[in-house]
Amino acid sequence: MKNATSFKLEYYKESKFKELDIADSMVNDREFYKCTFDSCNMSNVIFQNCRIEDCEFHNCDLSLSKLNESEFIAVKFYKTKMIGMNWTEVKNLNYIVFDKCKLSHSSFYGLSLKLFVFKDCLANEVDFTNANLNKANLSGTDFEGSKFNNTDLSQADFTQSRNYNIDPNFNIIKKAVFSIPEVITLLQGFDIKIK
Repeated sequence: MKNATSFKLEYYKESKFKELDIADSMVNDREFYKCTFDSCNMSNVIFQNCRIEDCEFHNCDLSLSKLNESEFIAVKFYKTKMIGMNWTEVKNLNYIVFDKCKLSHSSFYGLSLKLFVFKDCLANEVDFTNANLNKANLSGTDFEGSKFNNTDLSQADFTQSRNYNIDPNFNIIKKAVFSIPEVITLLQGFDIKIK
């Protein structure tokens, strides 16, 4: 694993990175504030002790990246590929927006994701077990094969979302919003027939 030589400074403010390719490298002890990343290849990167705050990622690839003891605060990801990421490795994860992103095979196990946005995403086989998604915007997202177990989904917005498998017996769904006909899947755990 090589060091990402593109980041010579320890602190970046309002910097713009376009078509940067640092795949398979390591980014150590760096801070990014109000930076923009556009069409960057950052797949399989190890972020070690980094702080990324109020930044935006557009059309980037961060798949299989490691987030060791790093902080992501008020970060927006748009049309970004983030497959196979373990978000439980972060030190601080606060108010994140995922818009039209590919998040499949990732884990948010046990994390507080209150007020987070997962809008129009592909989130297949994602683990949300024990997570807090209270008041989260999950609209328009495909959740095929994703795990919801002991998950707080109260007041979450599932409008136009699809392929979710949520058992109301094992999750908190009070005042959550769902669309017809997909909402019918909530009845699967009750062993009833619908005509």
